[in-house]
Amino acid sequence: MKKYNFDEINDRHHVNSLKYDGVPDDALSFTIADMDFKCIKEIKDAINHASSLDSFGYRYVDDNYFLSYIRHFEKKNIHLSVSNFAFSCGVIASLDSLLNLLTNKGDKIALFSPAYNCFFSVAKNHSLELIEIPFLDNFDIDFCALEEAFKNIKIFILCNPNNPNGKIFSLFELDKIIDLTNKYKVTIISDEIHSDIVSPNKRSHSLLELDKDKLDNCYILYSPSKAFNLAGLHSSVVISLNKERLASIQAQLYKDNVGEPSYFAIEPVIAAFNNEDIYFEELNQYIYENKVLLKEGLEKISDKFKTYISDATYLMWINIKQFNLSNDEFVSLCKKYKLYISDGRNYGKYGDGFIRINVATNKDTIKKLISIFNQIIKENDL
Repeated sequence: MKKYNFDEINDRHHVNSLKYDGVPDDALSFTIADMDFKCIKEIKDAINHASSLDSFGYRYVDDNYFLSYIRHFEKKNIHLSVSNFAFSCGVIASLDSLLNLLTNKGDKIALFSPAYNCFFSVAKNHSLELIEIPFLDNFDIDFCALEEAFKNIKIFILCNPNNPNGKIFSLFELDKIIDLTNKYKVTIISDEIHSDIVSPNKRSHSLLELDKDKLDNCYILYSPSKAFNLAGLHSSVVISLNKERLASIQAQLYKDNVGEPSYFAIEPVIAAFNNEDIYFEELNQYIYENKVLLKEGLEKISDKFKTYISDATYLMWINIKQFNLSNDEFVSLCKKYKLYISDGRNYGKYGDGFIRINVATNKDTIKKLISIFNQIIKENDL
């Protein structure tokens, strides 16, 4: 018998959910990258205990918080100490502070494309020139294009694993990327927030698994918020093996007012890591089954859908180019049927002709999604 019930419906309408705000009550939403599953009991118990103390004043982050991360990384054979961590309110807040610290207006930065949409908005807010490096077929890396870009950039942002396509970067690929950052003195910022959500028998790789002597110019951004659906608690870390660099970013996080925890940012994270083993096993199996269900369902509807089962994340990156509709037309048509999906162009210019679907929901909802797509295809002669 499984410990966690991911079939249980969690109604998130009318609770100020970003994913469901403005979406009709009878609509289906597969957009924002958070999960529809209920938070596990152990985390809710930690929040309830914190709320029972009857005082919600200023807090600080003690070593127990960082030690929970250390135990988590130990299971991946990554050995860290408390001195490698700085607290931040979130991964994007950390990225924003790092760009404040390390760049000037007009500097060039680069990333693989498609990539998480917030990377683009943060770069724009800092008036940086962003270079998009497209993946090759099967999401392989064009190392020639990457090295050419590295000759002219200051920062490389890595989404590891990749959002939206779910690519897991191999240790070989990561090592080649790190060698290029050192060769051209480029700082790399690796967002590893999706690293715990992987298909069965798959494993994502952190930059921290590489030779530590190569990682002096690296920052790792991490949080359990994706895997445990805790984004609203605003709790994450910046990891660096260089103590001087870490001290500088810690000062910048304080300067940007994102370096202090909210009252509920600590205990839930510790509870999450204390209960991760069975939870990850069951969650990842369920998400994988949803991916298989969606892929097979779409292929039965139309061979114009081109998709694959992503190795990581709870996101499906689906090619819709053979429908001969623009992204605007396809997404707008879905909305007419009260189906909300993400336009691939949100994730860079190489997202044209794609959609992104979040499958972190129960199987009944995935079946409803397939049924609506079937209706769309038939009624519109696609």
